[in-house]
Amino acid sequence: MSFGAKDGGADGGADGGADGGADGGADGGADGGADGGAGSGLASAPSGSIPFMEPLGGRDISYPILFAGSYLDSAWDPALFAQAIVAEFGGTAWRQVPPPFPDPNNTGKPDRSKQMVAVEIKRMLMLRYRRAGRLAEIMHQSNDLLGVWTHFVSARGRPHTTRVIAAAIAVGHMVGMYWKQKYMQPRPSQLAPALMPVIPVPAHPSFPSNHSLQSHLVRFCLLQLFESCGLKAHFAAPLEAMADRIAENREIAGVHYDWDSRAGAFLAEAAAGFLATVPLFQAELNAAKGEWGGIQSGPGLGQLPVPRDLATVVAEKVADIINP
Repeated sequence: MSFGAKDGGADGGADGGADGGADGGADGGADGGADGGAGSGLASAPSGSIPFMEPLGGRDISYPILFAGSYLDSAWDPALFAQAIVAEFGGTAWRQVPPPFPDPNNTGKPDRSKQMVAVEIKRMLMLRYRRAGRLAEIMHQSNDLLGVWTHFVSARGRPHTTRVIAAAIAVGHMVGMYWKQKYMQPRPSQLAPALMPVIPVPAHPSFPSNHSLQSHLVRFCLLQLFESCGLKAHFAAPLEAMADRIAENREIAGVHYDWDSRAGAFLAEAAAGFLATVPLFQAELNAAKGEWGGIQSGPGLGQLPVPRDLATVVAEKVADIINP
């Protein structure tokens, strides 16, 4: 039995409608019908790889086979290349530097006293008033930290610089997860559901903050890069401010305590020292230096004006009054 466009459309519409029912019904039905009709039995082929159904140009053509000595280095996905650097980093003594945690009584364990946690939770409840003005960047930083940092330093078109950033993020992720498992600090919203985090709560412990650790590690790595290019003095303050901002946004979002952020920054500085001894990372850092040759920094822009909506201004003023 032949399978034609009409059948494909019907089946595609039914399938699309059923699947779309969970996500939105009408769109799923319309998309399924169109896709099923157009696919004509090839709907399972991945996008961009549908084979020719007849000879190209209407005649037989002999396609060449290309022999290459190795995989193109420029074709690496930066985030995947970073995993090779993580593997080398794992052989260093990074576990010998544990994160600092609140321990005023010198018990050797994180202080989870009701009084200390209550004070921090109250502070975080006040931070909710800042969410309106920070929501867009909170979402972006949560979903694409590599993209945030590559945009921030104009790393697009600089593949080795992008790899340096990706390596810092990957190493920071691994280091953070190791210590999270050691301390098993509950998330703020586990203790105070009223926080109602504005983003999905990550499915791992709170201490230390990975976004803080990763962002400060990116900062330290970029400072190493820019030092050799004569740009360190110009980038030092913006890089630190950006790392602090990302860490603070996780607190405003309701998923991290203040001490999580501070521990992440501490671990980042220690990890940067170990990462500097990793040969593969050093090779990328040296290659990245060539991407900044001839770049000079002009006069600073000063404090950039930020448009503010009235609701955000009022909310922040109220927060400052309640929690000076």
